[in-house]
Amino acid sequence: MTIPSKAFEYYLQGFRLNSQMTKKGNAQAQEMFRLATEEAPNFARAYGHLAYTRLLAWLNGWIESSKPPADIRSLADKAVTLDGGDYDNLWSKAGVYFYTAKFQKDPDTAFQEGFGLFDQALKLAPKKAIDFNIEGLRVDIADAKFFAGGLAEINQAIKTTKAAIDKLNPDYPRRFLWSLGWAYYERAYFTEKKEDYVKSLDALLQISNPTGAVLKNIIASKAALGWTKPAQRLAREFRARNPDYSLAIEERWPYRDPKRLQRWQGHLGSSTLSRK
Repeated sequence: MTIPSKAFEYYLQGFRLNSQMTKKGNAQAQEMFRLATEEAPNFARAYGHLAYTRLLAWLNGWIESSKPPADIRSLADKAVTLDGGDYDNLWSKAGVYFYTAKFQKDPDTAFQEGFGLFDQALKLAPKKAIDFNIEGLRVDIADAKFFAGGLAEINQAIKTTKAAIDKLNPDYPRRFLWSLGWAYYERAYFTEKKEDYVKSLDALLQISNPTGAVLKNIIASKAALGWTKPAQRLAREFRARNPDYSLAIEERWPYRDPKRLQRWQGHLGSSTLSRK
């Protein structure tokens, strides 16, 4: 279908604003995607990105609800209903379904459904995506694996993310470094090696002007290494940016093992992040 130029401009603005990974940028992005769907009611990708942007808002605590927003699954479903042959719509739906899986009646089935959608998207992507988008999809699947899997899955996630980084132009912003750093942090749970926390920081500290979400990963790895004062300094910076933050927000991440969630919260809490 032909997308009206005004709707496409709204969509591009939403994409740009969402990439800022800030509360304000996210809210503005949601509005842009919403306007795109008003201008073009059959604009499938706009529905998918609206769903995923609202998912990110919830995961980051910018939506005050302990449960996922009720509309994000239906928005993602609509994107695929309008154009199920577009890998990008399946990608949006996969992310929404995976990151809300543990809140469904049958979490195990819901997690598998999310992985299945990722697989469908990856099969379609080479036909329509530029190389960078394909690597982005592979890294998103790697993220899902290190949340939901064990040591073998985490090792595979690290391998996948490193391969994606190696394929990028060195001058391009390396957004995959966050995934790599978090994956090493999760591997340390199984290996119990300080080396993995150091590798986590090696990746994360390469990110210029880290967002609040990335700061949390840096804080957690420093706390895990016993670097209390540096972790506390960063925690003060994070709280200044996010005065309403609560450790309860971390329960939204799709950890399948509650012990790993408790570890994550414990490292953040030991740095004096709010325990509201």
